[in-house]
Amino acid sequence: MNYIKYCKDVLAQKKESISKKDLIEESVIIIDTNCLLYPLKDMKLGGKLIKNFNKIKDSCYIPFITQQEYINNEQITITQTASNIDKCEKTINNLKNTKNILSSSLIEKRICEQIREKIKNQDKEDGFKTFIGTIESFEEDLKNLLKEDIEKEVNTLNDKINKKLSEKSAEFEKQNKADFDKKFYIEKYSKKIVEALSRWLDDVQLGEMYTEEQIKKYESIISSRYQARVSPGFEDDGKKDKYIIMNSIPINRSYSDAIFWLDALEHIEKNINNKKYLVVLSNEKKGDWVVNEDAKDINEDMFIECHRRTRLIAKKLDVWSFMELMGVPQDSVEKSKQRYSESIDYTLYGQLYSQKSQRQMMIDIFSRVLEETSGEKYVSSLPCLQQEDEFRHNTIFDSKVVISDKKNKKFVLGLQLNRKDKLQYICKLLETRVIDSSDQLQFFDEENQNEWEDICKQVREKRDKLQKSSWLKDEMIRLTSNDFTR
Repeated sequence: MNYIKYCKDVLAQKKESISKKDLIEESVIIIDTNCLLYPLKDMKLGGKLIKNFNKIKDSCYIPFITQQEYINNEQITITQTASNIDKCEKTINNLKNTKNILSSSLIEKRICEQIREKIKNQDKEDGFKTFIGTIESFEEDLKNLLKEDIEKEVNTLNDKINKKLSEKSAEFEKQNKADFDKKFYIEKYSKKIVEALSRWLDDVQLGEMYTEEQIKKYESIISSRYQARVSPGFEDDGKKDKYIIMNSIPINRSYSDAIFWLDALEHIEKNINNKKYLVVLSNEKKGDWVVNEDAKDINEDMFIECHRRTRLIAKKLDVWSFMELMGVPQDSVEKSKQRYSESIDYTLYGQLYSQKSQRQMMIDIFSRVLEETSGEKYVSSLPCLQQEDEFRHNTIFDSKVVISDKKNKKFVLGLQLNRKDKLQYICKLLETRVIDSSDQLQFFDEENQNEWEDICKQVREKRDKLQKSSWLKDEMIRLTSNDFTR
């Protein structure tokens, strides 16, 4: 067989779009745990999602690993969602009770800052220092002159702001009352959804519990796949010290994505059908699942493996593209996506950022640092960064962008990296710019922040160890040289 021709012919089908009719009638559909739990997270669209799950139930297969993870996470999801509702309710109450946001002292401070900004470059010159006292006196006189007017204007503005804030908070609370009703969620909504999901699971094909022999087989196969970086799952480094119990046997949590995938392929191989597609319903956006963190663009190696083993065309949908395909109004889907899609919120050098993907976060951080410095100083220590005019391709640059430094020199930033590698390179970038400055990047999410701190600690320890080793080497050379001269 001409394998090159086969791959090209198969990949040509990757761009085919899938219709609602294709999804219902021509597909084997597998659903991962996060999508299965999603109705418990979104009270506005959860019911509609269950209805659409029912429309595809005859086409669904749920691997056993998904069933086990659902059991492990159902109550956790309910508890977390209830906690989020509680936080939202408290936030609304805080907004309702917020009064007098503006203060005259803040405005006075800002005026003084502006005056000092005008003179900051001159006050270092000896000839100018004579006038500093005069300017400070001018600043104080101006504050006293403006104080009464500022107080009056601030009070007027605060009255307007208080009124608008109160009206808007009441309107927002009325429109979203159901979303902030913790008691309703716990006592009615979550129970109704759990019962609906249970009935739905009774009607779909469910994978059988794995035997001890199957688990050992999976562990052996997946270990080899991960060493060769075969998708999916090899990026789940953060789960390698965690375990999931199946049939009383602990198995590495980092293997769960690969088991989900292999279980589905084996099921299709054993149950010959006349379907055309294998549709994976999952919100995963990691590089070991999709291209450029697009949740709907499945990796080529998974696409080819699926076709080679089952002759089906692999497609991937996230929960929002699934709802759109099934006819849920687009504005409702977009609002749901804004509320519940995972975003990465962080501050860098005091500026707030919010991105939907690790890829865009890395681009933003590298762009921010390079636009203020020379990019050449980072190239030797960062394999993900090359000068454009000296570019040499490797796998890191299978996904890439071009960014510019302060001198407008072009650099190629490689992005075909797992999450841990991205964070390590970001840490090295910040530490190369200024030693021990990686804490200038702070994540809002506690889990993200803990992971970031662990990685920075490892990077710094490795750097210090190398510096110590280099110092010892230099010291040995110096001592040897001294002995020789004596």
